[in-house]
Amino acid sequence: MPEPPRGWDPKTDSLEDLVHAMFQDDPKESGAGRPASSDAPPTPPSDPRPPPPARKRPTRGRVAAPLLAIAALVTAGLAGGQILTATTTPAPLAAPAAVPTPAPSPPTATAPTPQPVLTAAAPQPVALDFGKRSAMPDGWSLASSRPYLCDVLMAIPVLQKDGTRIMRVTLTLTNRTGAPQATRQWRLAATADGAPAEFVLWPAERFRGVPDMTLNAGRSIRFLVAFRVPERPVQVRINAERDAAPGAVLAGTM
Repeated sequence: MPEPPRGWDPKTDSLEDLVHAMFQDDPKESGAGRPASSDAPPTPPSDPRPPPPARKRPTRGRVAAPLLAIAALVTAGLAGGQILTATTTPAPLAAPAAVPTPAPSPPTATAPTPQPVLTAAAPQPVALDFGKRSAMPDGWSLASSRPYLCDVLMAIPVLQKDGTRIMRVTLTLTNRTGAPQATRQWRLAATADGAPAEFVLWPAERFRGVPDMTLNAGRSIRFLVAFRVPERPVQVRINAERDAAPGAVLAGTM
């Protein structure tokens, strides 16, 4: 690298100072060191008129631009070592990529707890003693006679069984619903001390069970019922019932 001009310190002086220093060192600009000639022509006599103003040569301007470029190169050469030795700042580490958060799994659908099916309670039958009449909530009414021994059927040999007897009772159904009703919807069942009791059917003597007919509103039907029970005294129950409708329970000891 070239030596800097005298009188200019690259650490403290600027480029402008460098230009001035270079101009001062240029013998063409400063005129210093030019030897005086002894053969110079004699000085002409002075003119009493003032001389015209001298025009300044643009030498300084034409020379300043190249000198500025040279000064910049010199400065860059002198400071190059410092620029190249600058400490390199390490680039910041890239942030770790965000780990995608797994979407929460939808809640598992659970089967609904089965609810108990509520069934309508069966209508309670009307308790009825033998020899009484009772009205039921839906418009029917039932009446019965007192039970007694059926001598007519007991006299028939095929109906005779040792240790048993045949009892009879008369039942009366009345339609008070206000509309015609069929009697075949009624069913009968008998028990003796809780055990099933047999109904004895003998149409020749009008023991047919519940008749199959239609009763008009306000009409009644009377029919005979015979059933077999042990010879000893027992508690007899006759259930007169229909589907999903209140019935009647005839009870008595015989």
